[in-house]
Amino acid sequence: MEENKKPILVLGIGNFLFKDGGVGVHVARKMMGMNLPPDVEVVEGGLRAVGFIPLTEGKKKVVIITATKAGGTPGTIYRFTDRDFEEKTKGYFRTVEESKLLMDLDAARMIGKYPEEVIFIAIEPEDIGDLGAMNLDSTLTPVIEGKLPEIIETVMKEIRKDTP
Repeated sequence: MEENKKPILVLGIGNFLFKDGGVGVHVARKMMGMNLPPDVEVVEGGLRAVGFIPLTEGKKKVVIITATKAGGTPGTIYRFTDRDFEEKTKGYFRTVEESKLLMDLDAARMIGKYPEEVIFIAIEPEDIGDLGAMNLDSTLTPVIEGKLPEIIETVMKEIRKDTP
């Protein structure tokens, strides 16, 4: 691990071109402009084709923001531990980004590079576009757009648990 890496990572994942599916990226971008504690790093993970292990290795805490189908009403904000995430979202559509991240976290666990703690702040999307029709749109639905301040506050509460 590089010595200059910050111990807390906020990682916004999702496809920015699939409406609410990109909520993690929208939140990360907003948080990058905020005055955060000095030990917090915010990364717009997006699709992250090169993998997540280099980002999460050696971290004390990783807070992942993503759109997730878990059966609630659109705009529902969930807080899952890494162990809860797979169980609570089982049987629902999983995005490519979530699948890749989960595979990378499994690999990190196997090779001894897993973060100390992984928390998912997941948002039930209203509309994730239509991949088949290539209906690409980077705007969030009004329901999810209106939830951004609450999502950010939920992430901040999670960060505050580990910062002075």
